[in-house]
Amino acid sequence: MLQGSGIGPVLFLIYIDDFAKLLQRNGFQVKLFADDVKVYIEVVENTDVAKLQGTLDLVASWASQWQLQISLSSLSSFQLLYTYFSCSLSCSVSSVILKTV
Repeated sequence: MLQGSGIGPVLFLIYIDDFAKLLQRNGFQVKLFADDVKVYIEVVENTDVAKLQGTLDLVASWASQWQLQISLSSLSSFQLLYTYFSCSLSCSVSSVILKTV
C-alpha cells in the first residue's frame, strides 16, 4: 500500500479490523491509532492472567499468519494494583517477557 495514498487508510482499517475483533471477543478494550494498538483488560483474579497470556499468544499467531513482525522492544504493560488482590502478572509475546512501566 502506498504511503500517502487516499485509499491507504481505508485499506489499513479493513486489514486491521479482524485483529481488533479478535481482541474484543476475548474481553479486551482496544484503541487503534495509526499503526499503534493499545489494549486494556481488568485482571481481578488469577484466571484473568491466563486469559491475558492466551490472548497475547493469539496476537502473536495473528501477526505470524499475516506475516507481520511485532515490535517486541516497544511492548510494555502497565499495572494498577489493588491491595486486596495480589498476583504475579508476567506475560510474554513470542517468548519475550513484557516490560512493566
